[in-house]
Amino acid sequence: MLSELLGGDANACLAVLRTFAVTSPREVDGLLAAASEADLGGIKTRAHRLKAAARSIGAAPVAELCAALEEQAAEAHFAELHQSVRRLQAEWPKLEQALDIAMARMQGAGA
Repeated sequence: MLSELLGGDANACLAVLRTFAVTSPREVDGLLAAASEADLGGIKTRAHRLKAAARSIGAAPVAELCAALEEQAAEAHFAELHQSVRRLQAEWPKLEQALDIAMARMQGAGA
């Protein structure tokens, strides 16, 4: 998906993935901090930003969790919100590992 959006430009894909790998952990940390403080506005804002970033790289599971978090924060569904936060915490390391593998492959291919 990302490659198609960028016209198959491997260097551009790698740059986008690197940017995501650097900036998104701060969004996750901020979202988790907002959740620990029951800051619904903070959760909604961070989830929205992370959802868009995850969608841009094709990380559908994280994007879907963030969409759920955004909706749950908007509607103050605390029980569901806490479950989604736990799922995000479980899913995030999988995405980081997949990113590392994808970026290593792209670098190895000369991107």
